[in-house]
Amino acid sequence: MDQFGGSWGAKDGEKASTLDGISIPALKNTTVANNSKIDINSTASAVELSIVSFNIKNIKSNWYYLDELCENNEIIFLQETWMSTDKDEILENKYLEKNKILYTRASEKSQFRERGRLSGGIGWLINDKINHKIEFINERISTLELKTKNELTVIIGAYLPTNSGTKAQDELKIEIAQIEALLERHNKSNVLLIGDFNCDPIRGNRFDQIFSAFMNRNNIECLEYRYQQTINHTFSGQGKSS
Repeated sequence: MDQFGGSWGAKDGEKASTLDGISIPALKNTTVANNSKIDINSTASAVELSIVSFNIKNIKSNWYYLDELCENNEIIFLQETWMSTDKDEILENKYLEKNKILYTRASEKSQFRERGRLSGGIGWLINDKINHKIEFINERISTLELKTKNELTVIIGAYLPTNSGTKAQDELKIEIAQIEALLERHNKSNVLLIGDFNCDPIRGNRFDQIFSAFMNRNNIECLEYRYQQTINHTFSGQGKSS
């Protein structure tokens, strides 16, 4: 299955806006968590943060990959955690020992996915020294707010549905509308969009076209196109890569 994930941001000097003519779902039923231990901009020198988006495909089976990422990264956004509940004290305590705070949101049974095993789920693993606020909009979208002395930076993490038919396209449009509502809410902040979007603007299928249109109307730039990549794929498995 082709997948595409990456980092996206508003183009220089431009602010994101909402989509005209589309009914955007209200942002409600969210879960919020705060940590205000240390301001990342409390020192005189600039602080660099390493940010990772990782489709882990079962956090309980592949925790060793996550442990390695923890060593050199301050912020990790996870997709496909495959957790059955929103909290797991064993995992949370495990990462507290590594000075990381784990936040997770389990997948709910989607109206577009009537059969099959539990999948999906998203989460964050954050350095506990960072002043931050986490908000889970739903099982696919979450925000991380990083507060500094002079400004607010918002990272939107998204795990968008796969291209599996008309109903999945409807779900994609709903999730994109949720993201656009968040862009409007944070239109005076620095915004970064990361995650697994299951789209590739270069490829050009129906899902890709929907996502490309979303990028264009919100003046969003794919950062992978600006910087040279060290690998030529974003997904590798079962003898294939894309």
